[in-house]
Formats: sequence, C-alpha cells, structure tokens
Amino acid sequence: MMDAAFAQALENAIRPVGRYIAHERKDFSTSAVETKSLNALVSYVDQEAEKQLVEALHELLPEAGFLAEEGSGAPSPDGNWDWVVDPLDGTTNFIHGIPTYAVSVGLLHQNTLVAAAVYELGQDEYFAAELGRGARCNGNSIRVSPTQNLSDSLVATGFPYYDFSEMTAYTNTLHACFRQTRGIRRLGSAATDLAYVACGRFEAFFEHGLSPWDVAAGILLCARRAAGRDPLAPTPRTTAAWCTTGNWWRATKKPGKHCTSWFNTIFNVHEVYTHSPARRVRGAPPGVRR
Repeated sequence: MMDAAFAQALENAIRPVGRYIAHERKDFSTSAVETKSLNALVSYVDQEAEKQLVEALHELLPEAGFLAEEGSGAPSPDGNWDWVVDPLDGTTNFIHGIPTYAVSVGLLHQNTLVAAAVYELGQDEYFAAELGRGARCNGNSIRVSPTQNLSDSLVATGFPYYDFSEMTAYTNTLHACFRQTRGIRRLGSAATDLAYVACGRFEAFFEHGLSPWDVAAGILLCARRAAGRDPLAPTPRTTAAWCTTGNWWRATKKPGKHCTSWFNTIFNVHEVYTHSPARRVRGAPPGVRR
C-alpha cells in the first residue's frame, strides 16, 4: 500500500512543476504554440513541464516506466511499475488564459492504479489518492456527492475537438442531460472534471476520445474506496479498460443508474463504472460498432 510518506514525496515532485507552469503563464505568448494534430496544441511549457515531472518521478521510483502525453520516457518492459503523466491537462485553456488546467499523474503497479494526483492550478487545489487510503484535496478528506436525484445533478463533459465519429451519440447524450439534469458544465480539463466528481462538485462526467493520461489519476480519485463509497478497489481488469477505450463515464450513486443506460446504449464502450453496487456494464450493445 502507498503510505503517507510516499504521498508526500509525490506531492513534493508535482508542486514545483505546477509552480513552473503558473510562472510561465504570466508572460506566455501564443507564438510559442505548435499544433500536433487537429486542435491538439502543445507549447514549450508542456514539454518542459513533462521533462521536469519525469525527472522528479524517476528519482522517486527509478524502476518505473512512463506513459506520458508528450512522449517522454517509455513504459516499463515488465509492466511492474508505470507512471501515467499529463504535464498540462487543459493546454488550450492555458494558451487562452482560461484558469482551469492541471498536472495529472497516476501510478500503475502491475496494471492496477495505486496512486494518483491532480494538481489544479487555477484554484491551487491538490487532489490525491492512494489505493486503500482515501482521497483528499489540499490534505482534507473528500467524498463524492450524496445527491440521489438526477434532476438535482450537475454533469460535466468535454466537447469533441478532433474525433467527430460519435457526434450523433454525443449530442443525443447532451439532449438527455439538458432535459433531465440540473445543468451541464464544460471546463476543458478531464482531469479536473474527475477531481470535481471525486469531491462532490459534479455528480457525473462523460467524454469520448480521451487518452490514458487524461483520466488515469481521476479514475483512482473517484474509486469507491478512495472517494468514500463502497470498498471496491481497481483491479487489473478494470484498469485495463481505460487503456483500450477513449470513451469515459463517471457518475455517483443513483444518478449514475439513469446516465449509464444512455451512455452504454449509444457509445462504443468496454466498461462503465458508477459508485452504485452492481453497476458495472461491460461490452457494447448490439448494433454499436466495435
């Protein structure tokens, strides 16, 4: 089990990277922006932040490999320990001066998430969780929302920005949320969205076309054992699901029962999780392309 000393060492590795990002934002120029692919932007800040983060995490756990957004390092050959790193989740927000972006770090041990951190810089909030210990924000314990009714639920999403293959399915889900929830928010950082589910600000989050580094930390933050619900820990099978699909859904308690049915029916998903017992849905429904 990851202990308090390890959690503090991880925070000590991540916070200086956050300070670097915040400092660079003050005089940042859009002339420093490059385009990796359609609407996928990167700057020297992403690259340098990842370099600093990889160096610090390697010092913390030298035997671990890396799955990092900007390509630093390589996965471990034996799959024993691997960091999953997004040095700046919300790059477009950062570039445009919108203060919602985060450093996201997850740690895999034999394909199971065992530690996670999301450092959201706009509000200087450091979310952390370790398998079996619980989730925290700036050192204080957090829990998912106790909301029972979908009509009282606030739902987060991320708009498609490069993969438009599921537009009909996505807009159908939006329409359902418009009519049956309290409202929808789009922050522009999946890691932050999941952290906000973990601490009860959102009741649910969904998006498609995501990558492992977008969601790895948030998955553990929202895990039942971490966020104050049923004692169900991630397993190799559940962790493997996010490596093989870019469609993601997180919900809490009863609102998830309704939303899961929308999501599983119209998206090509491998597994969907909520905080409700017996709410694990596997496979794609008939007629949905694999």
